[in-house]
Amino acid sequence: MSEGTPTTPEKPTRIVLIHLSDLHIGEVLLNKKTRLISGWRCHDVKLAKALYTALRSIPSHLNTSNGTDYFFLVTGDLTSLGLPMEFYVARCFLHLRVPDDYDTMIDSTGLAIPLSKIMTIPGNHDHWYPRFPYTFSRGYSPSLFPMLFKSCPWKQEIISSDNRLAIEVFGVDSGSGFEKSLLNFNIEAKGQFSEHEVAMIEKLLQTRQRPDGRKRVRLLLCHHALTPKRRFGFDAQPLDPDHARWLISQCITNGVSAILTGHHHLAFSERFSNNSALLYELRSPSTLVPGNDGQSGFFVHTLEIDAQNNNVNWISDLWLYYPHQGRFMSSQREVFQAVEVS
Repeated sequence: MSEGTPTTPEKPTRIVLIHLSDLHIGEVLLNKKTRLISGWRCHDVKLAKALYTALRSIPSHLNTSNGTDYFFLVTGDLTSLGLPMEFYVARCFLHLRVPDDYDTMIDSTGLAIPLSKIMTIPGNHDHWYPRFPYTFSRGYSPSLFPMLFKSCPWKQEIISSDNRLAIEVFGVDSGSGFEKSLLNFNIEAKGQFSEHEVAMIEKLLQTRQRPDGRKRVRLLLCHHALTPKRRFGFDAQPLDPDHARWLISQCITNGVSAILTGHHHLAFSERFSNNSALLYELRSPSTLVPGNDGQSGFFVHTLEIDAQNNNVNWISDLWLYYPHQGRFMSSQREVFQAVEVS
């Protein structure tokens, strides 16, 4: 059989995507301090440790085999204040297991995710980097790229181990629109795209892969949510309404199944449609800080080829943290058929 040819599966073809958001990592890995304003709080080490335990339990929860492919998607705000040390701690947390105590070596903190298994985009807090001369709320920081994040927009592929399923992942920077704004401030924490970002997103989405026999599904990562979480009062703002409508239209037109977002620190899902297609927004709660409703969590998205009808099913599990039990648990499930790109 030639290299790259899809094989007939003995086990279900399945890819699992762990969707984290708004980690808000602080300067100290074993952090226990907090701040009054929810959006500025640093991560809670208790949640960080519970997340590692939850991730280890997911294979048994999903009843997945050793051949299942796992990947991690982080939709922005890796850091609390965009400080250089916070980025260092964030990368240590994501990619290493760091001993809590070098005398006893009893416990460690970190997720130990291989670099090849994770994709990240910046959030508005990350754009505060480097902080000086901005006290807070810097709108756009070109210094993030490519040292701390892959230059946006980008496109990457995830291919199942049996070579039958491909996921095209698009990453965008919803803070790029502040690059040329007056004073470069974003005190409302809103999102917008630059003209260059808009043109590049359209170009990437309109590019099609040559037919290769694989099932092919698309998703897009955007930090800012597409709609507000409430209608009145001061709030962390979503993506600019005109830009949100444009992005939704582009995604529906070009066969994107879902836009994964964060920013609002609340779990939420929304459906957008035209006459022929359906697009989902799947908004992750803040993972390592309590959200505005007091909850923390993340999504586990499972994409698998249905053995009966050969469609690609998208199973979205929301995991929330339950303080009285001290752990993350699966709390809600949504299933839909993914759009296949020809």
